[in-house]
Amino acid sequence: MSGPLSTMTSMTRVNFEILPYTLFDTLSKHRNVGNYVNITAMCVCQRNNPPVWTDYNAQCASMLELDGDEIEFCAEELLKPEAFLEMGFRYLTGCGGPTSSIEGALYMFDPLTDSLRTDPDRYVGHTADRDVRAKAHSGAAFAYYLEYTGTDTEFEE
Repeated sequence: MSGPLSTMTSMTRVNFEILPYTLFDTLSKHRNVGNYVNITAMCVCQRNNPPVWTDYNAQCASMLELDGDEIEFCAEELLKPEAFLEMGFRYLTGCGGPTSSIEGALYMFDPLTDSLRTDPDRYVGHTADRDVRAKAHSGAAFAYYLEYTGTDTEFEE
């Protein structure tokens, strides 16, 4: 692998040896699960307080059990900020639903981060919690970084 993610090779794998079997079973059925776990951790966890990985893997497993179509419905039809955030990460990593797409991720992050780039009826940044907006900005920044340095096809395993 070459490009911006080649330096992250050791970070983009989930060490299934340290997971309980139930988590292994849940996580291993999703493609690009290593990208999802590690990129969401980079974007949503505090740098000075890293997650307990077994707990974080369990949290990711429970999120990935939710149906992507239902989450997208909650985002697009019910305008739920947390749903936009989750779908943004699913598009960014290509895990738990749609294929990897930087444009798709930014389309989902925009209602939380940029009132000028999204339809006014779709913008939810003014109602979202500060924490959710910060995570969306972090996800969007990572997506723009990937767009600047390479392509999202580097996520494909």
